[in-house]
Amino acid sequence: MYKYLLSILLFYNFSFCQTNWKSVKYNYQVEIPKGFKIKEAIGVNVDFKVCNNFGSSIVIVVKKYLLNIRIKQFIKY
Repeated sequence: MYKYLLSILLFYNFSFCQTNWKSVKYNYQVEIPKGFKIKEAIGVNVDFKVCNNFGSSIVIVVKKYLLNIRIKQFIKY
């Protein structure tokens, strides 16, 4: 009985540790780890920013490139 209860509790903790977030502007989604909160994305190319209480942050920067760009030009970015 205790094994079943313990396995249910462990499954609950591991399965609900992250939440999904989908970008409105771009076609991607990310999973936000438990303990992180969404903050305002400040910047021209910043699409997503989350922070936790310990000062760690996750920032996603999105840049659009032309399809006909050359390798030398791409390296300059």
